[in-house]
Amino acid sequence: MYFIQRLGSHRQSLRLVSQNQLPPQDFHRIASDLRVAPRTARKSGLVSARVASVRETIDTQWNGRESSNIASPGDHIVTNMRANREMLLDASGTANTYVVTAERFPQLYERDNNFDASVMRIN
Repeated sequence: MYFIQRLGSHRQSLRLVSQNQLPPQDFHRIASDLRVAPRTARKSGLVSARVASVRETIDTQWNGRESSNIASPGDHIVTNMRANREMLLDASGTANTYVVTAERFPQLYERDNNFDASVMRIN
């Protein structure tokens, strides 16, 4: 389920709000109904990443939610960063670290040459 939110002083700006992921065909149908062209959004942020050299378990924690994943050699161990290059920490002071497969990593991230070698920009 989704709804269209009207924003701005004249309520002419539109924002699509959904609790669930929408498939691409829904975006095209909604854009057609609203008589607007669909746009692609890009998430931008910084992460620090290292390549796993041995098989290792990575515990991911964020505000009490936990998961555990196995990194294989070649996979990337990724930690979210703030714009000032400090680790992003949750309310309890825990860094958000997770595993991204070697195949998926270059699709999601690109090197940001304004930072040192371990800092990447979310693609």
